[in-house]
Amino acid sequence: MKIVTIAFILLLILGCDSEHKTTIIEGVWQSNKELTIRNYSKNEKLTQDRKEFLERNLGKMFVSYRGNKAKIFFDDIPESEMEPQTFEIVLSNKEKVVVKVHSKKQGVQIFTYYWSDECVYIIQKEWGYSEYFCRKNT
Repeated sequence: MKIVTIAFILLLILGCDSEHKTTIIEGVWQSNKELTIRNYSKNEKLTQDRKEFLERNLGKMFVSYRGNKAKIFFDDIPESEMEPQTFEIVLSNKEKVVVKVHSKKQGVQIFTYYWSDECVYIIQKEWGYSEYFCRKNT
C-alpha cells in the first residue's frame, strides 16, 4: 500500500504543468497611488503639471506575472486584450527582484523592483521619485 501511495504522489508531481513555474512576483500588481504620492510630495524635480498628471493616473496601471508571461494593462483596458510578453527573473534577493522582459514591440527591457514591506517600487530616475506597486488580491 505504501508503494502505491508513493507511486501515486510521484505521478501527481510529474504530471504537474512544468510550463507554469511560480515566481516570487507571481500575481497581479497594481500601481499604488497613495504610496507613490507620499514618495514624491516634496520632489522639486517634478513640475506641477507632471504631479497633476500622476495624481490623475496613478493606481490605474497593473502588471501581471503568471508563469513566464508578463502583461502591463490599465483599468480601462482588460488584461485579456493585452499581448503577453515573456520574462525571466535575473536576480532575486531580500532587497530587490530584477526582471528581464522580452517584448516583440519594445525588445528586451530590464525592470528592477525594490521590496518595501508587501509592495515593490521602481525608481523613476528621470523624475526623481519611485512608483509603488502592491500585489492585488485576486
